[in-house]
Amino acid sequence: MNQMTGGLGELPLAVGPSDQQQEALNQQWNTYHLIEAHLAQAWGIQPPVTPVIAIPTITVELLRGQNDEQYMETFNALAAWDNFISETISQVQNIITQLENEMADLAVHVEENLKATAKIENKKPSADDIKFTIKVHPRYRYLKLELQKNQQILTRLEARQKSLSRSERLLSRNIELIKSTREATLGAGGMQKRASPDLPPRFTP
Repeated sequence: MNQMTGGLGELPLAVGPSDQQQEALNQQWNTYHLIEAHLAQAWGIQPPVTPVIAIPTITVELLRGQNDEQYMETFNALAAWDNFISETISQVQNIITQLENEMADLAVHVEENLKATAKIENKKPSADDIKFTIKVHPRYRYLKLELQKNQQILTRLEARQKSLSRSERLLSRNIELIKSTREATLGAGGMQKRASPDLPPRFTP
């Protein structure tokens, strides 16, 4: 993740921190890869790997037409994708946190720079002036766009995770229903076989 590709060298220093200061801010808040490396080294938690199998689509035909082994394969595929998306959601949330923190810190520096410049000129910027200057700062706008992209990704992933969870529950209930029906059928057949020899002989007058 490289955030230092936008918003640099586009405005005079009077409206915000220098390019060097912006780079320093980015390095300060850019902890995502450090955390991923720490998780891998300290606890062996590796980044999620995309499952090799496609996400199964649960249909009526699928629920009715699979054997036991196929049911397990479908369920395992759903679980694999659910786990992958869950891990990926946590990664996107970490990136969003990082972007929000850098934006907040950048806003502080822009405000400080604006007030310092205005003080030299014996002026006092209004709250609206400060807010507007922050919003139009190229680096701030770049980070805001990156934040939007990651929030949109997060929304889609969360929706797909809910869909996978519903599919897992549906498939699990169907498996339990088949199991119960099979056990009931086998049980009834066993009872008939055991009961037949014990039937009393037919009475013949």
